[in-house]
This record gives sequence, C-alpha cells and structure tokens, in this order.
Amino acid sequence: MIHDSAVTLRGPRGPVDYAVPTPGHHVPGTSAQPLLDAPHAPLTLADDAILHDHVDKVQTLFLDMVDRQVTTVLAALDERETELQQAEADRQHALASLGQAWTEVDRVNKILMALNTKLHTASQNEVLMTMEQEAATKDLRRHEERNAALAQDVATARHQVGEASKRIEQLRQINVAFTADLKVQKRIQSKLKKEKEILARQRQEAENELATIQKKYEQIAIQNHQFKEKLTEQQNETRVAQNAIGRMSNEISKATKVKELLERQWEDAMSAMTKRDQTLLDVAKAKDATNEDLIETRNVLQNTTLQNERTQLKLEETEQQADQFRKLYDVTRLELETLRAAHDKKCIDAHQAQTAASQYEQELVEERKTLARLREEVDRQRVQLAELQANLHDRDRRDQVRANEDFAAQVIQQQQNRTEREVQGKDRSLAQEINGNIELRNENAKLVLEVEALKEQLDSQQREKTLLHSKTGQVTQQAEQLHYENQLLLYRLEKKDMELSSLKLKDAPADLRPLEIVVQNLEKELAAIKKDKDQMQVAWLRMQQSNAQLQEQVKKLQEENDFLETQSTVNTTARTKISNEVKDMKRDTFEQNMQMTKLYVELQRLRPKARELEERNAVLEAQLANCTLDLEESAHNTQTAVHLLKHDVRRIANDKANLVRSRMYDERAFRALEQKFQVTKEVLEKVKADKQALLRQNLDFKAKADAWSAKVVELTNQWKKLDELGGMHVGRRSHAHAAASAAAVHAGRASVEAVGAEGGGAEGVAEYEIVDVPAIKLRNQTLTFENRHLQGEIDLSHQRIAELQDRLVHVEEAHANLTLRVKSLEKTVASQNLTIHALTHRAHRAERIATVLEVQVKDARPNTHIEYDVPDHMDIEPSTTLLAEFLKAIPTPTDGDAAKPPSLVGMDGLSSPRRSMLGTKFGRSSMATLAGLENAPLPPLLGSGGGTGKKGGVGATGGLVMRARKLSRK
Repeated sequence: MIHDSAVTLRGPRGPVDYAVPTPGHHVPGTSAQPLLDAPHAPLTLADDAILHDHVDKVQTLFLDMVDRQVTTVLAALDERETELQQAEADRQHALASLGQAWTEVDRVNKILMALNTKLHTASQNEVLMTMEQEAATKDLRRHEERNAALAQDVATARHQVGEASKRIEQLRQINVAFTADLKVQKRIQSKLKKEKEILARQRQEAENELATIQKKYEQIAIQNHQFKEKLTEQQNETRVAQNAIGRMSNEISKATKVKELLERQWEDAMSAMTKRDQTLLDVAKAKDATNEDLIETRNVLQNTTLQNERTQLKLEETEQQADQFRKLYDVTRLELETLRAAHDKKCIDAHQAQTAASQYEQELVEERKTLARLREEVDRQRVQLAELQANLHDRDRRDQVRANEDFAAQVIQQQQNRTEREVQGKDRSLAQEINGNIELRNENAKLVLEVEALKEQLDSQQREKTLLHSKTGQVTQQAEQLHYENQLLLYRLEKKDMELSSLKLKDAPADLRPLEIVVQNLEKELAAIKKDKDQMQVAWLRMQQSNAQLQEQVKKLQEENDFLETQSTVNTTARTKISNEVKDMKRDTFEQNMQMTKLYVELQRLRPKARELEERNAVLEAQLANCTLDLEESAHNTQTAVHLLKHDVRRIANDKANLVRSRMYDERAFRALEQKFQVTKEVLEKVKADKQALLRQNLDFKAKADAWSAKVVELTNQWKKLDELGGMHVGRRSHAHAAASAAAVHAGRASVEAVGAEGGGAEGVAEYEIVDVPAIKLRNQTLTFENRHLQGEIDLSHQRIAELQDRLVHVEEAHANLTLRVKSLEKTVASQNLTIHALTHRAHRAERIATVLEVQVKDARPNTHIEYDVPDHMDIEPSTTLLAEFLKAIPTPTDGDAAKPPSLVGMDGLSSPRRSMLGTKFGRSSMATLAGLENAPLPPLLGSGGGTGKKGGVGATGGLVMRARKLSRK
C-alpha cells in the first residue's frame, strides 16, 4: 500500500497545499532514502502527522517572528526616513532662510557702503567748509587788522597833521630867522638848482622809460593792428571768394542752360536726320520690292498649277492614313475594354486578399496576446519557484529536512510537466498557424502570378501606347506641314491678288480674261483645300482627345498596379514576421526549459551559501542597529543644527533691526550735516557780505588817507614854497596809434570798395555765347572743381578767422591784464621810490649831522663818553633847529644812484598825492640816519619778506628810524 498525505506550507503569500508522499513512495528524480534516518522501526501515519504538525508550528512561529522583525525594522526605517525627510526639509528651509538673510545682509552692506560714501563725502565737504570758513575768518582777521592799521594810520595822520601845523608855525619862525642869513639862502638856492638838475635828469630817465614802455605798448598795438589787418584781409578774401563763387555759380547755371538748349537742338537735328535716312531707305526698299513682286508674280502663276496637283495627291494620302488611324483607334478601344474587365477582376481578387490578410493579422494579434499570457504565466511560475526556493532555504536553515528537497523536486517536476503540456499545446496551435500560413503563401503566390500577368499586359499596353504616340506624332507633323503649305498658298494668292490689282491699275486696257479664269479655278481649289484642312484639323483634335483619355486610363492602371504591388509586399513582410515570431516562441520555450533545469541545479548549488547568508544577516542586523544609532545621532544633530539656525536667524533679524536703527541714525546725522552745510553756506555768504563791506570800508579809509596825505602835501608845499615840483605831470597820449588805426580802417574800407567794384565789373560782364558743347562740359567741370576748391579754402579761412579771433580775444585780455599790472606796478614803484628817496636823503643828512655833532663833542670834551645805545622807551624828539638842519638841503646824487635801476631812480620827480612824505613820521624822525643808505641794498618791496613795521617804518627801515631817534636824543 502507498499512503499519501497532504502538507500545508505557509508562505509569505498564504498557505500552499502540497501532496507529500509516504516513505514507501519513490518520486522520480530523487533518492529513495526515507524522510528521517530512524535507526528503529519505520514511521507510522501518526508519527508522520505529528512530525508535520511540528514542522508547521515551527514554520509558522519562525515566519511570524521574521514577519514581526521585518515589520519592526521596516517601521523603524520608515520613521527614520520620515525623520530624515523632515530634517532635510528643515535644512532646506534653513538654507533658504539663510540665503534670504545673506541677501538681506548684502543689501544692508550695500546700503551701509552707500551711507559710508555719503558720510565720507559729507566729511570731506565739512572739511572743505571748515577750511573755507577758516580762510574766510583769516581774511576777516586780515581785513580787520588792515582796518585797524588804517584806523591807526588815520589817527596818526590826524596827530601828524596837528603836529605838522605846530611844526609849520615853528618852521615859519625858523624861516623868519633864516631869511636874515643870505649865505644860507644862496646855499639853499644852489642846492635847489642842483636838485632841479637831478630831477631833470631823473625826469629824462623816467621819460625814456615811459618811451620804452610806450614803444612796447605801440608794438603791442601794432601787433593788434596787424591781427586786425589780417582779419580784415581774410574777410576781404572771403568776400572776394564768395563773389567769385557767386559769379562762377552764375556762369555754371548759364552754361548748364546753354548746354541743355544745345543738347535739345542736337537731339532734334539727329532725329530729323534719322527720319530722313529712314524715309529714303523705305523708298528704295519699296522700289526693290515692287520689282521683285513683279518677277515673282510671273513665276508664281506658272507654279500654282503644279502645286494644286501636289496638294490633291497629298490630301488623298492623308485621307487614307486617317482611315487607318480610325481602324487602329477602334482596335485600341476594344483592347482597353478587355483590360478594364481584367483589371476589375484583379481588383476584386486583391480586395479578397486584403480581407484575408486583415483576418490573418487579427489572428496574429490574438496569438501574440496568448503568447503574452503564457509569458505572464511563466513569470508567475518563476515567482512561485523563487518563493518556493526561499521557503526551502528557510527550511534547510532551521530544520535541515530532506523531505522538503523531494517535495520541491516533485513540485518542480509538476511545474515542468505542466509547462511542457502547455508548450506542446502551443506547438500544436503553432503548427496549425503554420499550415494556415502555408495556405496563405500559396494564395499569395497565386496573386503574385496574377500581378505578373497584369504587368505583362501593362507592358504590352505601354508598347501599343508608344506606337500610337509615334503614329499620332507623324500625323501631327503631316498636318502641320499641310497647314504651313496652306498658309504659304494663301500668302502667295494674296500676293497675286495685289499684283493683279496693281497690273490692272497699270494696264487697264489689257486682256485679263484668261487670268481671271485661272484665278477662279485657283480659288475653287483653295476652297476645297480649306475644307479638307478643316476636316483634318477636326480629326486631329479627336485623335488628341482619344490619346489623352488613353493616357489617363494607363495612369489609372499603373496606380492600381502599384497598389497591388504594395499589398503583395505587405503580405510577404507580414508572413515573414509571423514565421519569425513562431521561431522566437519556440526558442523562448526551449530557453524556459533550460532555465528551469538551471534553477534546479542552482537550488542544489546554493545550499552551502545559505549559512553565509545567515551570517551576513546577523552582520546586517548589527549594521541596522548601528544605523539606528547613527540615525538617532543625526536626528539630534539636525535638531541642534535647526536650533542653531533659528538662533542665527534671530541674530540676523536683530542685526537687521540694529542696521535699520543705525541707518536711521545715519540718516539723521546726514540731515544734521546737511543742515550744518546749509548753515555754513549762509555763514559764508554773510562772511562774503561782511568782506565786501570791509573792502568798501577799506576803500573809504584809503580815500580818507589819500585826502589826509594830500592835505599834508599841501601843508609841506606851503612850507617849502616849492610849487615848481607840484606841477609836473607825465601824459600819455598815443596819437600815432590812433592815426595808424584810422589809416588801417581807411585802407580796409578802400580794399573792400575795390573788391566790390571788381565784383560789380565781373557781374557786368556780358553773357557768353558758347556753341561748342565739349568746351562747355570742360568749363563746367573746371568751374565745379574750382568751386569745391574755393569752398574748401573758404572753410579754412573761416577756421583761421575763428582761431585769430580767439587769439585776438586772448591777446586783448592779456593786454588788459598787462596794462592793469603795469599801472599797479608803476604806482607801487613810484610810492616806494618816493619813500626810499626821501629816506635815503634824510638818512644821509642825519648821518652827516651826527658825525658833525660827534666831532664837535669830541673837540669840546675829548674825554667824554658817548652812549650810542638809547633805550626804546625814551620818547626823545629832535628840536626844531635839528629838524631844520635835516631839511636844510638835499645832497647831490652819488655813484650809488647810478647802480639803481632806472625805474627806481627816475620816478622821484613824478607828481602824485603820495609823493612828498616830508611831513610824515619818516620826515619827522628819520632824516638824521638816511645819509648812509645811498650805497646800501634796497629794502624789500611791499608784500615781500620785509613786511610792514608797526613802530619804526616800512620793512627794514624800522631799525634805521630807531637809530635816527637815538642820535637825535644825543
């Protein structure tokens, strides 16, 4: 007895029922060893049931445990993945927020840079404003100091005026005392004469200097006059050029008008000559033609009879050919009808073949679907085998029971048998399909034979068509020849009619009856020929229409033939595809069988690798635990990073708020700076106004000082009674310059009038009567070239005039500046020369008096000690007698005066309100020490390093004044 039992194995996709044989049953392809190598009695059914129950329990427990572990691991992995996704999302969000924050920071940095630049510019402007303010304050201080100095000078001048009035009274007393002394007066007169001579020499030198300066001015004026003359010359040249251009343009316009008139006359003459020649040629040709026509009419009357006979013969031949063409046309019609019938039959057969091919394609589609289903079943079976292999591996790992191997081998065998059966059924269906394909191939071969027959028929039809084309071409050529000959006959008949009419006109009394008879016969023949020609044209048109219809039919047959050929090619390709698919299916079934055997072999081979996989599973579990720890750590790290990012975001927000605050503060500071800038502007404007007011005050003070100095001069002049020195004035009058400018203006006007006269004379030239056209063209070209050249020269002259005008403006500005500078220098030099001259003479006189007094003291008391150092706080002034001795006589100029420049030596004689400084403080207190300054170097001018002394005098003369005071005290 063979006992079988059913075993249910729980797989991952549900329970699977398998029939497990008893130990006595032997499965083919497996070993005949019992399930358990029991050393004692064989297993019974109860033991077998217990064993199977135990296996089922162990399998279920193991699978449940594995499922739980897998679910837990999968859940943990899902959680980790969600956490990782959240962390990634948080990271992306943080990165986005960081990007926004960085953009905000960049924007704020740009704003800060702009504010810094504004602050820098504001600071620079503030520094500039402070510098300008300091300069303005310095100017104010300088003006205040100058005003104070001027006020002091005014006060001192007032004080000096009072003292001068006192001194004048004293001097009057001294003068009364001195009038008694004639010797002194004579001496004074002699000295005055000498001084007059010196002044005359200085005056000559000054006049020479003024002459040189005047020469310079005259040279500058001459240069200006030359520039003006150049300008006037260039303007005159431009006017002359413009007049010449106007004259040339008038000549060009006149020449163009004359040219146009001559061209028109020339064209009219040429057209008249050509017309005359043409008429002569036409007359000669008409004469020759009439002669030739007379000759031809005589010949034509002889040849017309022969041509009529020839045309009759040709017409008979054409009628015979037309009858033949009609017969051929009927035959071709019958053949076409037969071909159409055969073509209709072939179309019906082709339609049936198309329907069969469509049915065959539908069957192929269904077979493909069945193949796809089979492939899906094979894949499903492969999946089931993979599941079974997994189950077998699990059993082999835990139970190590060989019964599962037998069971798996049996299952595999069953699957193989099932697949073999399915493959056999598919092979049968494929054999049936192949038989159907063979039948279709036979039908296709028949269709191909029919198509070839149709091709042969079409070739024969094309041959006939070519023959018809050739025949119709011959017919058309003959018809064209006949038409051409008919036209020639008509032309000749018309010609003959013309000749007859001309002959009738020439020879009216001649006998024309035989010619009329001939003409009537010819007209009848021509009418008959015209009728035949019309009939032939109608027949030719019909033949053309029939040929067109035949061509259309042939085209339709060719299209149908092409369609049948394409269908045959489609059928052949479909059959080849079906045969290839059948071969592929067979190959796939064979490969599936081979794969099944390979799978079984791999099952046997992969057993030792199960243990390695278990070990790897343990390693993977450990790695999973490590991964969970790493994931937790990464989660903590991501949380900390998120917190840090949030903290950074908050910090950036705070920084942004601080930046906004600083920006507001900077804006306020900038506004305050702007307000300060405006205030400083207002202050500067006020300072400028104050400066202008101070300048006005300064000018007022200067005017007052000049008035006081004038008063002092008047008082001193009253005292000296030297009215001769006050009336010397040097005038500057450039009559030569005015005369030269007037002469230049007169010459320019004369040149302009001469140019106008020339232009008027040129315009008054009589018009030229030019007949030669080439000469006019050459003159026109030369005038155009000259016009262009003159226009270029005019442009250059305009540019040069503009440059010279600019230069003239610059020269005039430089001349004005030089004149102002020379005047200011003359004033300063005159004032300085006056002061220096007075101081030198007074110092020289003081030194001589001091030496005389020293000699007298030494002679009177030789043992006495003279103290030359006098303290500054002692206000000792000379007596009136000593001052009279200071002012008694002016010494003659020594050799030191020759070493002085003429601008300083010769300016003493000039009369000005500041010339005489005898009554000032220099005249009062420093006459005693100026005698020794003749050969000494000159002091620096005003504005140089010497400066203005507040106590003693001007520049380096302060010490000399103090020395004179000391000597006067002694």
